[in-house]
Amino acid sequence: MNNLIPGVAPSDQQVFVARQKEMIANIKKEIANSEQSIKEKLRLQDALYLKLFPPVRPDRDPQLISALIEEKKSELEHLRTILQAHDTLEDGRQVDDDHETPNGQRNRSQMRKDCVDLHSSLEHLRSLLSPIRRLPMEILGEIFHLACTYLPMQDSISLSSAPLLVTHVCSTWRSVAISKTSLWSFIAVRIADPVPNASEGLLFLVALWLQRSGTSPLRLLIKCEVEENRHREHNFYLRLLDSLAPHFLRWKDVIFDNAYFQLPNTRWFPHLPDDASFPMMESFTLRTGHLKRKEVQKITRILHASPNLRHISWLIKSTLKVPPHPYGQLTTLELGGIYTLEDSLIILESGKHLRSFNICLYIPVGIVDGQGLFHVRHECLEKAYFACSGDSSILLDLLTLSNLKHLSLDKLPAFGLHVGDAPWSQVSFLEFLRRSKCSLTSLSVLDFDIPPDDVLVMLHHLSASLTKFGMENVKSVCITDAVLQALTVPTLSCSAAGKHEDGASTSSIPAILCPKLRYLKLFGCIGSSEGILADMVESRCSLSPHVPGLAQLEVGNFGVNFPPSAEDQRRLRALHKNLIDYTALM
Repeated sequence: MNNLIPGVAPSDQQVFVARQKEMIANIKKEIANSEQSIKEKLRLQDALYLKLFPPVRPDRDPQLISALIEEKKSELEHLRTILQAHDTLEDGRQVDDDHETPNGQRNRSQMRKDCVDLHSSLEHLRSLLSPIRRLPMEILGEIFHLACTYLPMQDSISLSSAPLLVTHVCSTWRSVAISKTSLWSFIAVRIADPVPNASEGLLFLVALWLQRSGTSPLRLLIKCEVEENRHREHNFYLRLLDSLAPHFLRWKDVIFDNAYFQLPNTRWFPHLPDDASFPMMESFTLRTGHLKRKEVQKITRILHASPNLRHISWLIKSTLKVPPHPYGQLTTLELGGIYTLEDSLIILESGKHLRSFNICLYIPVGIVDGQGLFHVRHECLEKAYFACSGDSSILLDLLTLSNLKHLSLDKLPAFGLHVGDAPWSQVSFLEFLRRSKCSLTSLSVLDFDIPPDDVLVMLHHLSASLTKFGMENVKSVCITDAVLQALTVPTLSCSAAGKHEDGASTSSIPAILCPKLRYLKLFGCIGSSEGILADMVESRCSLSPHVPGLAQLEVGNFGVNFPPSAEDQRRLRALHKNLIDYTALM
C-alpha cells in the first residue's frame, strides 16, 4: 500500500482512513435523519393545513357524523330517563345500585355532568354538518369581502367591527380573513373630540390594516370631526396622513376630511418624493379650512401624477383662485370656495369628459350679456350644480349642454363681492333649454323668486321627461293653487288609464302635467288653500303602478312657511307609507 502521508506508518494511516470513513458515514446518516425529520414536519404541517383548510372538507363524512349524532342522542335520552326516574322517587329513598347509573357506579351529579358533556358534543357534531362548513375557502373569503365592501364608509376601524371581528370567530375564519388582503384595503379613521387616550392604539390598527392589505389598492377615509382649531387633534390627523404616505403607490380612493384645519406652517406629506407617481389613484377628496400656496402646489402635483384619476372634490374654504387640476381627464369635479364666471367657463372648456360638475361662482355687475367671455358647448355633462352670486342669466346664456339630465340652480348672497341682485330670467332659462335640446329628468331651484306663472311654463316645458323637481324659497310664494291644481291628476284620467293594463296607451295620459314625477320637494314656497296640496299628492300616490306612462309619487317633502293647513297636515301624514313629509316652518 502506498504511503498516503509521508513519515506516517501504514498502520496509523489505515486507522486514520477508517476514522475518516466513519465520520463521513455518521454525517451522511445525520443528513438523512434531518431530511426525514424535515419531511415528517412538512407532512404534519400539510396535514394540519388540510384539516384547517380542506377545499370541500373530505375528512368529514356526513354519514359517519350523522351516525355519531344518533348514537349520542340515544345515550343522552337514556341518561335523562334515568335522572327523571331518580327525581320522582321520594326524598331519602335509597335507589338500587343497579338502576342508579348506566354502569351501576355513577351517582346523579355525575350523570348530570355527563348530560351536559353529551349535549355539548351533540352541538359540536351538528355544527360540523352546517352548510358553511362545506364551503371552499375561496368562496368564504369572497363572502367576507362582500360583507366588508358594503360597510358604511363612515365607520372607523376598530377591534369590535369587521374585518377584525371575523378573525375572532374561529381559527379557520381567522386564517381566511387574514389571507384575504382586500378585506383590509379600506381604512377609515374618524377623529372625535377630543382625541382618545388610545390614539396610539388607533395608529397601531392602521399599521395592522396596511400590513394585512398586502398589495391591494387602498381606499382611505381620514376624517376629523373636531369643530374648532385644536392642536392635539389636528397633529394626530397629520400623523395619520404621514403613516399612509409610504403606501402612496396603492392609493385608489382617498378622502382627507378636516374642515376646521387651521394649523400654520403645516407641511403636508413631507416624506413623499417630489417625483412620486400614483398609478392606482381614481378618486381624491380634500376638505380643509386652509391650505398654503406651497401645499396647494404639492397636492396639485400629486393629482397630475395620477394618470387614472377621474374624480376630484376640492373643498377648501379659503380660496378664490381656481386650482390647476388635470381637468382634461376628469369625469366628476366638485369645487369648494367661490370662483369667477370666467374660471367656470375655462374649467368646462378644459374638462371635455366631465359628467358631473359642482361649483360656486360670482358674476360681477360689470359683465353685461357675457361681454369679454366665450360660449361653451359641452356634450358629456349630465349633472350640473351651479350656485350663483349675481345675474345667473349670463351664465345660462353662455352654455349649451346637450346631454344634461340633472340641473341645480342656487341663488347665493353677495358675500361682500361686487355683484348685483338680479331677478330670475325666465327667458334665459327657457332659451338655454331650447338651445341645449336636453331632456332634464331632475331640476332643483333654490332661493330664486319665480312667479307662479313662470313655474307652470317651466313644468310644461319639462313635462315629458321630469322625474324629480325641487323648489325652495322661504321668503316668497312660488307654488299657488294654480300650480298645485295643474299637477293634480284628474280622476277621470286615472280611471280611464287604469282600464289599459296591457300596455296600451290612452289619450288622457299626455294631458297630465309631469306624468313621470316620482320625487317632489316644495319647501317654504307654498301658498295654497285648504286641502289643495293634499288633493294633488293623493292623486299622484293613488295611481296604478301598471298604467304605462304614469309614475306614482314615491317621495314628497313639503314645508309650509305660513300657518299650516290642518286638513293638508292630516291627509298627508296619513300617506307616510309613501315617504310623504309635511313640515310647518313657523
